[in-house]
Amino acid sequence: MYKIAIVEDEWECIESLECSIKKYSRHHKVDFEISSFKNGRLFLESNYGSYDIVFMDVDMPNLNGFETAKKMRELNKSAVLIFVTFLAKYAARGYEVDAMDYIVKPLEYEALSIRMDKAIQKCRFNEVDYISLPIKGGEIRIALNNLKYIEINAHQINYHIDNECYSFYGTLKKLESILPKGLFVRCNNCYLVNLRRVTRIGDEEIYLGDECLKMSRTRKKQFLQSFHEQMLGVR
Repeated sequence: MYKIAIVEDEWECIESLECSIKKYSRHHKVDFEISSFKNGRLFLESNYGSYDIVFMDVDMPNLNGFETAKKMRELNKSAVLIFVTFLAKYAARGYEVDAMDYIVKPLEYEALSIRMDKAIQKCRFNEVDYISLPIKGGEIRIALNNLKYIEINAHQINYHIDNECYSFYGTLKKLESILPKGLFVRCNNCYLVNLRRVTRIGDEEIYLGDECLKMSRTRKKQFLQSFHEQMLGVR
């Protein structure tokens, strides 16, 4: 099931989009969970990091579609963004927020169906390279390449993502069942490491750029084997 958000200040357009998406769902046997928001502020107050596809009206009062999309991209970089507008020229700025496409009002089903085909294809591609992680009040979608390592301290899980760190309660064992096997491997009981981010391996430590993590003797053999398999493309 894919989660869709409609951010639109006109109820007629919301109803038209919802009707067309449900029609697409029936024809293509794809399930959707649809949420609608009357303005950008309400959307940004939601769990907006969890949506797979976002239909965004360009011309909205107070916070327009471009401003809302920029805020959205701070947390959700992978959502397929489709602008909805009366004038196509306004949607040309979509490259600023990595929009996939736009639809011109009034909405026609054939136009939506073409965009939905592209959106679903992109969502399926993204599923390989992104993971949704639980956070307080919802979830956040993170590119696997940006997730360097995961650390457990007492019962707190720290997700180290380039220059950021998200901290929540959980267990490494549960995360190991969610993350791709063979890509995230323990170097000791405290760290689950993204092998793609390892730059050097020492006798008792591993390096992820400037960061150094300790590697235990009991984990070393399996870690090195997994690392070599990852480098050789073995699954």
